[in-house]
Amino acid sequence: MRKVKNETRYDRAKLFETFQATGQSVFEKFKNEDNNYQKFHDYYSLCICPKGRMGGVDNRKFEVFYGNRIFDLKKKIKSDLSVEDEFLTEHGTILSFQLNDHGYVAIMLFPSRTEYTKAQESAIFVDNYIHPYKLNELFLKKYWNYLNSYMEYTSIDGCPTTIDKIRHIYLKYFKNLVIDGKYHQKKITTWLLSAVKYAFTVGLSGFLIFIFTILPKMNDKETNKQLNSIQSDLEEIIKNQKNQIEKISKDTIFLKQENLKIKSKSK
Repeated sequence: MRKVKNETRYDRAKLFETFQATGQSVFEKFKNEDNNYQKFHDYYSLCICPKGRMGGVDNRKFEVFYGNRIFDLKKKIKSDLSVEDEFLTEHGTILSFQLNDHGYVAIMLFPSRTEYTKAQESAIFVDNYIHPYKLNELFLKKYWNYLNSYMEYTSIDGCPTTIDKIRHIYLKYFKNLVIDGKYHQKKITTWLLSAVKYAFTVGLSGFLIFIFTILPKMNDKETNKQLNSIQSDLEEIIKNQKNQIEKISKDTIFLKQENLKIKSKSK
């Protein structure tokens, strides 16, 4: 697929149609070449639906997912006191590509779940506002890995490897989540903003309190002594906050580097 010069949203929609026509063979190739997650295909069956899993009629969706499977049964007493078997079912992870009104693509993950076991989040916005021309084999391989790592982590029979766990951390902390029907900002962004806000709040409030309450009551000698003491305290506060921000930044860089390693391995 190629990006069209002076394109319109109709051009982007056409590119998405091309992806719907060719994407199935790409994901089937991934499945045939990747033995690490063959167990999921055996247990759940990998489903590739170019026009969505709800009847295959939605021209704005492309979905790849693991189907449902019965994993247990339990006895249930009916209202007439008779006993019947109730099958317990697990629903597999879903990778969904959705075309928006402007002709760009949102890429989402939905966790596997049972009636009694569910992830905290109901969805992860892996990427948003992606141009359809990017949906080539090299680009899609990354999302194939996300699908399977997320399945390993959220399935009741999953057994995540170290790489799966790193991918899951990256998705949970560096991507936007939907929890209880509400859109949540990336956790890493929230942490960084909180650290910066705390540093400025503590430092500024202490300085203002001193200026308006303590300073007017002091003579020059006492003022200099108190200023030196407060300056030392403020420097210590700022130093601690800088260390905290640097630690968060280092963790961020580490996770991004690990993600890049994963991408390079997948190539």
